[in-house]
Amino acid sequence: IGEKISLTGSGTNALNVTNGITASTGQFTTINANSHSHVSDVRAKTRIKPLTNALDKVKRLVGIKYKMKTPAGTTEDFPTMDGYQYGILAQDSAMVVPSAVMYNAAEDHENANGWAKAYGVDYGSLVAVLIEAVKELSERIEELENGQNHSSDVG
Repeated sequence: IGEKISLTGSGTNALNVTNGITASTGQFTTINANSHSHVSDVRAKTRIKPLTNALDKVKRLVGIKYKMKTPAGTTEDFPTMDGYQYGILAQDSAMVVPSAVMYNAAEDHENANGWAKAYGVDYGSLVAVLIEAVKELSERIEELENGQNHSSDVG
């Protein structure tokens, strides 16, 4: 307890964690990596369905600018030029993209500082929604450019 662990290694498996890493106090404020990937092999997936109404979902999401509360009850400046982070609120987003919102019932309580950390957002899951929304917009632009939505063409 209270000790720092330092790991040094080389090769592709310098550190291999099988069941994840959990921090019981504080939170990660910065993680630096050259790359990160999620398993996306079609052979590992089942019940595959296309996303629909992606543009509507994106329009219903609300982007915010915020600072985090700290365990000491103060406000944390993020190491950006203005100290803010950008994101979305998990509880509001759960109504729009529930598959991107995580919930941990064990953390669903306010602490002495008046905040909980039960909800989280998997921002990587939002990429697929954004891709489909861009495709929907692209189709609308192509229709407009081709004159298919001109009411003056009728009659």
